[in-house]
Amino acid sequence: MVDITFTPEMRVILESMIGQRLVSLECERLENTQETYDNLLITTDAQRIELINEEEPTAYFGGVEDISRFVCRRMATGEPFRQFVMGETPMKYPLQGSVTGINIVDDHISLPEDQYDIRLSMAAVMHTTEGDIAFLRGWHFDEQIIVIRDEDYQNALRPIEQVESDWAEEGEPITVERRIITL
Repeated sequence: MVDITFTPEMRVILESMIGQRLVSLECERLENTQETYDNLLITTDAQRIELINEEEPTAYFGGVEDISRFVCRRMATGEPFRQFVMGETPMKYPLQGSVTGINIVDDHISLPEDQYDIRLSMAAVMHTTEGDIAFLRGWHFDEQIIVIRDEDYQNALRPIEQVESDWAEEGEPITVERRIITL
């Protein structure tokens, strides 16, 4: 089983935002699209958390392939946030409300004939007193982060049927199980 979900340590970081007041989101300009490339910064009244969606070498059908994965890390006070795209100045978007809960959306993809299983975190969702803010991965090899504010994030998730189609090889059986984990 290949597991590229949020690690237990990362889940603790995400869960630590519960009860904190949101301050801002920093990332590429979101006016034309709701996507940013590779990383963004969430600031609360108590901490700064960088959410990253970057490729890393991953076991893939007996070889190695770069598959993107969500990672989060707590940034030190005064540590500068740098956009992955050099020369880009991140935009700062104010956020309101306090975090009341965190959900993670994980997909488990199983290809039994190939004896290959992979688990991936596809979204992190912050429930707040002012509405939901979701950070989604679109495709398993894509480093974009889709930011969904005040909308039903589940409509923006890649449908299970599409995930099955993405991974299917010439009629081989495939199963996709989607789990929503509450922290």
